[in-house]
Amino acid sequence: MQMVDSNQKLVEGPSIIPMAMSNLGVEHFYPKKELSFQQAMIATARETTLDKADTVQAGNTIFLSHKKDKGKMAGRIFNVDTPKNFVVNMLEYISHLQKKKITNYKAYVEEALFQALRELDSILEKTDTDIRINRFKGGEYLMDITVGKEKVR
Repeated sequence: MQMVDSNQKLVEGPSIIPMAMSNLGVEHFYPKKELSFQQAMIATARETTLDKADTVQAGNTIFLSHKKDKGKMAGRIFNVDTPKNFVVNMLEYISHLQKKKITNYKAYVEEALFQALRELDSILEKTDTDIRINRFKGGEYLMDITVGKEKVR
């Protein structure tokens, strides 16, 4: 698995998505579709141009999210950063969500980042933001964040 510590080198945004997709496989990002790598890259590129798409880079992590109902977003996380930096990147993204007045965010996260999610949870315990993590048989985790008003960063 290719990881790049964002404290050492910041990867340009357009390079993160194919790196993350290579690391985890297309099926992680498109579990209900049988797409080739090239088809998945084209679909993701199109997705970033949609009106309700919100694409943010924090460290070596790309958050590609879509506004759902009022105050809700769901997205995919393309991460090639270290687990430790992923926690910082998540805090930065939660701050972004707060500015956008988003109250709920959901995304799937790979098993390799489970410990990072636990660390994130312990940081968020000191705030009014809450994270719930559900594990699925495929080894992936659904992260469901209730975004509070208190600053997380």
